Amino acid sequence: MSPQPQWGNKMNPPNHDRDVQAPEHDFLKHAVEKGIDDAFIEKAERFGRSISGRDGVSKSQIRDVYSAVKLLEMQVAGKELTNDLLEELRMVGPRLTYAAQRHGGKVRDLEKVIKPALAAVTGPSLNSDERRKRFRRFCLGFEAILAYRTE
Repeated sequence: MSPQPQWGNKMNPPNHDRDVQAPEHDFLKHAVEKGIDDAFIEKAERFGRSISGRDGVSKSQIRDVYSAVKLLEMQVAGKELTNDLLEELRMVGPRLTYAAQRHGGKVRDLEKVIKPALAAVTGPSLNSDERRKRFRRFCLGFEAILAYRTE
């Protein structure tokens, strides 16, 4: 029997996705809890690039969610995250789920990264100082991911 060519055949086409490592979905959550370091930046860059391109997350698909986060960030600006602001922050998850259901694909990957990180900010057992730190890290991390998302 002759060896299979590298590019596959009709019965066994190549699957280049097998060579791509599955995204690590908890890297933003970890950064929110522990702090942003060089490892986070590398993962944010890799992930941001993975959700970009022709089949990636478009600006319009993520604009509503990111705009809501930026608005909250401006409202907090060194103050305590009030219950009203926490409610708005919790709504980012459902908005992202809606976008993922509507558009699928890479938006689902973004949802898998953002929602656990949101939970790390909105968790019930945090004091206000720790919650404020985590919220700041969440905003910075989300911004980093989107900065690396290219057209």
